[in-house]
Amino acid sequence: MARSMRDYYMLARKRKFVANFRLLTVAVFFWTGCLMCVPGLPYDAFGFIARKLYIPTDFTVYSANDSRIFMYPSLQFNYSINNPQTCSSDDIFLLIFVKTLPSHLEQRTAIRKSWGSATSEYFSPGKVKVLFMMGLENSFDSQLLQMENKVHQDIIQLKFVDSFHNLTVKLISQFKWVVKYCNNSRYVMTTDDDVYVNTNNLLQYLLCQSPNNLFVGCTHIGAAPIRNPSSKYYVNRKVYPGLYYPDYCTGSGYVLSFDALKDLHRYAMYVPMLYIDDVHSGILANAIGLSPVHNEWFLCEDKVSLTPHSLSHFITSHGHSPSNMLEMFHIARKFHHKHAPCYFT
Repeated sequence: MARSMRDYYMLARKRKFVANFRLLTVAVFFWTGCLMCVPGLPYDAFGFIARKLYIPTDFTVYSANDSRIFMYPSLQFNYSINNPQTCSSDDIFLLIFVKTLPSHLEQRTAIRKSWGSATSEYFSPGKVKVLFMMGLENSFDSQLLQMENKVHQDIIQLKFVDSFHNLTVKLISQFKWVVKYCNNSRYVMTTDDDVYVNTNNLLQYLLCQSPNNLFVGCTHIGAAPIRNPSSKYYVNRKVYPGLYYPDYCTGSGYVLSFDALKDLHRYAMYVPMLYIDDVHSGILANAIGLSPVHNEWFLCEDKVSLTPHSLSHFITSHGHSPSNMLEMFHIARKFHHKHAPCYFT
């Protein structure tokens, strides 16, 4: 069927629009790329746009001794403190690993007295376990830690220097411990000692999920590597040349099903450890085809307000002092709100 002059006119307009749109996206792409060279501006814009345009990139991490990028199996870590009996009695529904430092006794005490001791309305005691994962801290008296563990039996300490650049060592060590000592767990969470975890809300969410291939938290999409050497999060291009990171859940708190964790642990033995631990979990997940799920109730790096309504409508909240954590617990317990089934899904 012959086209009319109007059809040709509309087709030309459409082609012109597409060409202009492509030109605009390319211009924005290179403009945001230039912004990466300017300190203090939002680096994530470049990676975010690159990912949205599906521009292919290299997700490989490359070993580099001068950047402290090593393979996990090349480093041998023995336990200073271990509690292998933690999961020996019953099937564990949820195991929560809290990343902490040996000197952070006050933080651990606050967790034990607040959300770490919260009795769930969904499970009998023992189905949810909380453990504290740490390395060595030179200035801290190890005997004090041994005494603390004798009372609580909830500390896992390995013989590596606990530092920012060893956060991924701590993460993979969690995976390794779970696979070896707690393979009867259904879900595993990793979080920090300044994060308040609303265990009741988290358990309600998990009860509505399939126990397979779950990786859930606050998801970062299209985050770009920071190339400014003065930044704590600086990553050299020879270590990670990619334009952006794979999608990942922020390290303030995310949950993995056991099968997903087991697959991540297996693959982690073959990948050099990028020292930004939450990014590294995303790199591992991308390699095995596991996609992180964003859940708005994981509040990323945000801190929930101390109001009855807010305290009953979140799963993780970041940036809490020990005293603030105890205050939250007392308010939340006083104004506990029971949600409808699967409310947090």
